[in-house]
Amino acid sequence: HPQVLQAMDRQGSGPSFSVGSLALRQTQLTPLLRALKLHAALRELHLAGNRLGDGCAAELLAALGTMPSLMLLDLSSNHLGSEGLRQLAAGLQGKTTLQNLQELDLSMNPLGDSCGWALASILQGCPSLSTLHLQACGFGPSFFLSHQAALGSAFQDAKHLKTLSLSYNILGPDALAHALQNLPARTLQRLELSSVAAGKSDSDLVEPVVGYLAKEGCTLAHLSLSANHLGDKAVRDLSRCLPCCPSLVSLDLSANPDVSCVGLEELLSALQMRPQGLSFLGLSGCAVQGPLSLGLWREITARVQELELCS
Repeated sequence: HPQVLQAMDRQGSGPSFSVGSLALRQTQLTPLLRALKLHAALRELHLAGNRLGDGCAAELLAALGTMPSLMLLDLSSNHLGSEGLRQLAAGLQGKTTLQNLQELDLSMNPLGDSCGWALASILQGCPSLSTLHLQACGFGPSFFLSHQAALGSAFQDAKHLKTLSLSYNILGPDALAHALQNLPARTLQRLELSSVAAGKSDSDLVEPVVGYLAKEGCTLAHLSLSANHLGDKAVRDLSRCLPCCPSLVSLDLSANPDVSCVGLEELLSALQMRPQGLSFLGLSGCAVQGPLSLGLWREITARVQELELCS
């Protein structure tokens, strides 16, 4: 593959290697992974947008075992399923292969609800992990409920985790509540929960989020709840905990068409009760319509540095 050859030439013995979005099949990835073995100085491996699948998991595992300095691994959109993840987890168990890994992206792989044990095992094998992307992995309402012990323990032990994305997984309020109960509130700074509602009837989706923000020592700085069928009542409930979580400075509520000026006013009122406002508030795709009153604009100017009303 000419682009693979170009990437190999550019990489040489450098710290980063990328062959993203080439749709490479197993027959093309196998020799590539073998060629990458023993690149001990490699710190970043970007394989997004290929066809790794479950069949190439063993080759990937063998290559990773020769990269002790790896800090970033991007396997997003690679047709990797629960069986492939299980193979990776089994091969990593009890080893220090990924002890220095700080960022892992498994987004847009059909992992499904049955991969809970494997994911927990991989998390335990990455003690330095600070960023985990699990967007659109096919997780449903039973994911965290079916693997409570394993996943709960793994997330509780993830003491360095600062960024977690679970967006575009149909979790629903119960699974979300179980997930949030076990997240390291004292270290997690960025949480992305866009489009995790199981349906329009998930009116209580915000309740576990409120409980998480109210935890003692919560350090969350950014929260995304876009596209979750939220309305003004949910925003009012969310606003209640803003004074209890002064670290939260970025809030994305976009693509919730039932959020109106009433919700915006609730947020601004709650922000008056804490020393600082928000650096970012996303309300694009909501029902906040003008013209806004002069008084409301004054409150926005005083409490919000950047307000996004349209995309």
